[in-house]
Amino acid sequence: MNIDSIKKICELPVDFKKENKSAFQLLKESGFTNDSKSDAISKIKEYLQAHISLIDLWEIWSQDKRTTEGFYLILENKNVVGYFGTTYKRKEVAYKTAIDACSEFIFLEISQILNLRIID
Repeated sequence: MNIDSIKKICELPVDFKKENKSAFQLLKESGFTNDSKSDAISKIKEYLQAHISLIDLWEIWSQDKRTTEGFYLILENKNVVGYFGTTYKRKEVAYKTAIDACSEFIFLEISQILNLRIID
């Protein structure tokens, strides 16, 4: 995955508001594949470290979702990623930093939007 793909992935909340495209369309254009979860999360984390303001936008993205099933991100003093629904068995997981939690959330969220199998 190149830097342009990572940029498109990480800036999804920004592009979604600016462009007249679905999240699915924007992510398809990014060329994202989840062949290597650890590599993808590492690159996402690196991008977020240079663009800290995106973390708040991802938390807003999580809060604004209107769905009966999906991943969520809670940062305020928790740094938690969880899942609500029945198709995926995952409890809340707490992370040391907001960047760690947000990187994991982004990976899981985009994998779900693109209907990609989540490989641990």
